[in-house]
Amino acid sequence: MTRRLAPFSLIGAALFAVAGAGCSPMLGGVSSAPPGLVLRHEYNAFDDDIVTLSPGTAYAIDCWDGWTGEACTNVVTATGDAKVAQIYQSHLERRADWYGEMRSIPSRPGFVIAAVSPGETVISVTGSGGETRVRVVVE
Repeated sequence: MTRRLAPFSLIGAALFAVAGAGCSPMLGGVSSAPPGLVLRHEYNAFDDDIVTLSPGTAYAIDCWDGWTGEACTNVVTATGDAKVAQIYQSHLERRADWYGEMRSIPSRPGFVIAAVSPGETVISVTGSGGETRVRVVVE
């Protein structure tokens, strides 16, 4: 008697392992540049995102798990060159216009990228599911 369930068991185990692994942190901008300064975020699906900033500009970014949609927890950030750009942890307060009434939405952790001086560096945000890298260009 031949058992045909083995391949399905292997596929199920592989899918369970992938689902439990989580995703790299997802990042999305929640601020804009002051008048006359540059802030551009180019999203690249299969490569590092590129953020271009004027010196002295700060960029608030939201961070969430791409698999569950929950806020990032237990992430580690690093910058390749702190003389070009730095990254700081923050809590982002949100407000929503609910049919003309402003309501607060619970804050969740995020980050602020601060452009220090002209140059280029890479900032990484690493969570349990992997690493997300952002190339930062300060011009």
